[in-house]
Amino acid sequence: MPHDESGMRRRLMREGAPRRRREASGGGWEFAASGLPAEARDELARRELATQPQPENQATAVEPEKLPEVAPTPTPAVKAADWQRRAADARAALLAEVDRLAEVHGSDRAIRALVSAAADGSLGEQLARLVPMANARSAEGGGRTLSERTVKRWRAQAREAGWVGLLPKAPPPAPEPAWASYLLSIYRERPHSTVSEIVRDLPSRLPEGVSAPTYSQARTYLASLPPQVREKGRIGPSAMLALQGHKRRSSAGLWPMDLCTGDGHAYKAKVQHPVTGNPFKAELVSFVDVATRYCVGWSAGLAESTWVVMDAFRHSVERWGVMAMTYTDHGAGFENWFFDDEVVGLFSRCGTKPERSIGGRAQARGKIERAQATIWGPAERSLPTYVGRRADRDIVKRVEQRVERDIKTRGASRLLLSWQEALDHWRAAVDAYNNRPHSALKRIRDAETGRTRHQTPTEAMREAIENGWRPSDLPADLVEDLFRPYEIRRTVRGEVRLPWGRYYDHALVPYTGQSVRVGYSIHDGDRVWVRDGAGRLICVAQRDANVIPDMPESKIQHARDQRAQRRSALLEQRLEDIEVERLGVSRVIDVTPAPAEPGMPKITSIPQPAAPVRKPQEVASGLSAAAAEWQRSAQVVEIRPGASAPAAATEAEVRYARAREIERRVDAGESVTESEVTWLAKYQTRPEYRVRRDLEEQRAAILAR
Repeated sequence: MPHDESGMRRRLMREGAPRRRREASGGGWEFAASGLPAEARDELARRELATQPQPENQATAVEPEKLPEVAPTPTPAVKAADWQRRAADARAALLAEVDRLAEVHGSDRAIRALVSAAADGSLGEQLARLVPMANARSAEGGGRTLSERTVKRWRAQAREAGWVGLLPKAPPPAPEPAWASYLLSIYRERPHSTVSEIVRDLPSRLPEGVSAPTYSQARTYLASLPPQVREKGRIGPSAMLALQGHKRRSSAGLWPMDLCTGDGHAYKAKVQHPVTGNPFKAELVSFVDVATRYCVGWSAGLAESTWVVMDAFRHSVERWGVMAMTYTDHGAGFENWFFDDEVVGLFSRCGTKPERSIGGRAQARGKIERAQATIWGPAERSLPTYVGRRADRDIVKRVEQRVERDIKTRGASRLLLSWQEALDHWRAAVDAYNNRPHSALKRIRDAETGRTRHQTPTEAMREAIENGWRPSDLPADLVEDLFRPYEIRRTVRGEVRLPWGRYYDHALVPYTGQSVRVGYSIHDGDRVWVRDGAGRLICVAQRDANVIPDMPESKIQHARDQRAQRRSALLEQRLEDIEVERLGVSRVIDVTPAPAEPGMPKITSIPQPAAPVRKPQEVASGLSAAAAEWQRSAQVVEIRPGASAPAAATEAEVRYARAREIERRVDAGESVTESEVTWLAKYQTRPEYRVRRDLEEQRAAILAR
């Protein structure tokens, strides 16, 4: 073989190799590579493989007419792993180089040149890196050599299926362990047990010959399962929804008030009760416009009742017009006859269509749930009386004790917002939400900072108004009547009856026996608005308008005075009886002749209750001899000739003896102090004095016989 260019050109011309005039500058002849001797062609291919720079991904360099099916097929490619994709790309790049060389040297010679260069390490650096990737072997280095049979097989697969045909097959999945089904059954049956507890109890369930897994093996197996399969039966249907696929709802194309979503929120900070003044957690209801995320109305109350929901709905309609559709849950405050009745329901009268989510699907109302957390969450966490899940239990207990102590001592606490302060606090929270950028709204450039940000709900509502939207306003008098609850009632001789009273008007008399609509105000129970079946106002009936008194007022008042006097007399008699029972005496005197002395009567009374025995010197001083003598005789239980009176005396007896002594001094004209006269006048009004005076008179009458 010639060793220089001129010698090779002379030999080719002598042998008649295919040639043509060279079009480039300088002229001369250029020869086809196919006309070279076999040894020269092999050497040329080897030099091209060793020196020519190759692109990183040869698959993109393949011309369509050479490999028409090299374009990726999406479906199998999606299922392929990364290592399979890398192997297919490497194989495609090597095949592209073979096809390029085959144009000059033929496919067989190109394949042999590629295999030979890969074996002796003379491949270019970039192609050499593709060989282990194309082999896709687990051995160290991935296998550094190629074979003609392998390269030809790759070419056949590429012609048949394109790039997808070059994907290596994935290894078959490992067989499921024999203990897997038993482990999974216990895992589902015992949702509150840990994996370690399940592994500990698993051997008792396994059949003979099956060994139990270790804790790590059990954890690895459970982690390899899809959560929908692993947690089936372990969690409830509602929690399972969080693992399932879902759809996102778009508000594109909606105008303001086309769709409003509402819900109640238990405020997790205590405020002052508007009636009792005690701490309590209020219930807040809000409506949010879906198109602009604007909080169009809200209200607060003691619970999520119909009236709180109605007030929030009224607040929305008065400010932004009638809603075309509402989307709520099935709460008692939203789903009831007051809203849903076809005749007198509030939605029917407003022309609003209600829609409700499926029970237990809170994620279907994600917009209002997120809005509630954004509006009320920061507001409740800013108060010292916050009791939500983020609050520390010790701090909550300490604050509650301080609030309770303040209410007992001062009637109020500085830590507890009054109802009016709470309303102002909630109003500020709603305003802050409406003027805060919302991530669901489009991005705009801030005029002050010059940076892009999301719109605020207020800006979105203002933009809608600028684009031509107008609220569906209602007249004020119509709004007032619209939010009166209406019920169907039957008239009876000019009357309609509600659970809390009767209402009458003479204009209702012709409608006797007919069903009418009765509207009322929850704040004013003195009157109702009555309409016929077509909705025309009949009258405004007053409560008990046809009620007259049974008797004249003067006669009724006289009867009341007489009844009061009789009741007072009965009470006085009852007080006397109670005093007699306390003293242990009786007005019944048993008079029987003494058997020992027939001529002398025997006087007895019910024995006195046991009392501390007092010595005569302990009796109050200042009593006269006659009073002391009567005092001793008043204690006589049984009087017989020659019998001596007992010396003990009770305090009641001393008081009566003092009263008799003062009376004796007054009757005798002796001096009496002013304090004694006052004490005697007060004592004479007590049942004790009257009872002892009656007993004394009865005793004197008996002795006089």
